[in-house]
Amino acid sequence: MKRILSPLTIATLCLSLGFFGCEKKSSSSTNTTNSTTATPGLGGVTPGTGTGSSTGTGTGTSTGTGTGTGTGTGTSGPNTAPLLQLGSPTGPQVDQVAVPFVLLDAQSDPADITVEFSTDGGQSWSPASAGNAGSGVTALSTAPAGVAHFYLWDSTTDLGVTNNLHVELRLTPSDADPGNSVQSQEFPVINLGRNDPDADFSTQPDALAIRCGVGGGFVMYSWVVNRVDEVRIYGDGKVVFMRDGKSPMDEISQGWLSEEEIVVLLLRIKEEGFWNFQDYYQSYMAPTDMPTWTIEVHLLSNAHDSGSYGGSISAPNGFMEIFDFCSDPELPVQQVDTYLRVPIDPAELSQGFYAGEEHQKKYDTPLDWTWENGAGGPQWQSP
Repeated sequence: MKRILSPLTIATLCLSLGFFGCEKKSSSSTNTTNSTTATPGLGGVTPGTGTGSSTGTGTGTSTGTGTGTGTGTGTSGPNTAPLLQLGSPTGPQVDQVAVPFVLLDAQSDPADITVEFSTDGGQSWSPASAGNAGSGVTALSTAPAGVAHFYLWDSTTDLGVTNNLHVELRLTPSDADPGNSVQSQEFPVINLGRNDPDADFSTQPDALAIRCGVGGGFVMYSWVVNRVDEVRIYGDGKVVFMRDGKSPMDEISQGWLSEEEIVVLLLRIKEEGFWNFQDYYQSYMAPTDMPTWTIEVHLLSNAHDSGSYGGSISAPNGFMEIFDFCSDPELPVQQVDTYLRVPIDPAELSQGFYAGEEHQKKYDTPLDWTWENGAGGPQWQSP
């Protein structure tokens, strides 16, 4: 005989077995809604339906590795304007003037330059005409450490066939930005040369162009006999002179100047007002028995000499300036030969001459002896 379970008994059994509404629960770690269908009832129990929900939370971690590549674009730092280092022309220049310079740029960008000249101390500037050579003025190479170039200035085109003692050049570099201008030192341009009436000296070897000397005063006789001029400049460029700080009792030197350098001296002499100097100056304040400083100039068209008793004590403005720039060390003499003086030999006194260049004048050579460069060669000789 079958035993029939009552509905209450069935419900109690379901609960004890973990069922609710005769349904099995399910859940997940995320919010979900679960539904089940009622299990057919046993023993004629009517089927039913129900719904339920459960909520759960959870945490998790994950790690990973990877590689990748990429491309991009960017901009460099601000541009640096180029720098220019200028080598000023030195000494007198003629016609085509070479102007060396160095261009420096942190980015090594090509650079341009502008070149200008001035003849009024830099108050006004004009474009400098390019000569028949040189590095040019555009797209010049640069480097952080510098690249050497040179500009050839055609001074004759800009200045004409003239002499000018006061010329300056100005160079300005630029690339995307302008650089700072650099100005040369003042230098002379001698395009007219000796054709200038203020510098028309004779080029003959024995033709004296400029003399500066000191003589007279209360001195020993040996000084009178052995004293030589501070400088004697001849038309062929020969210069017999005393080196600065040296005694004429000990040595005499000889060197050479170019024709253009003599022109420059003569033009500077004119600028100092020499041709308007008096023949002689003596200040009432000067002590007695002082030597006299003398300047003597010879041109084909003119000649003049001027003396100043006591030198600067009596001299007018410009006098001592001439004496200084015509003497060592300002005088740009080249190929210098210095003679250390020795006494004249008695035999040489007896024969009346001895061989030697003008600067090789021996100690105690008689005052009336002169230097000649004749058929027998250069020598000092008696009258």
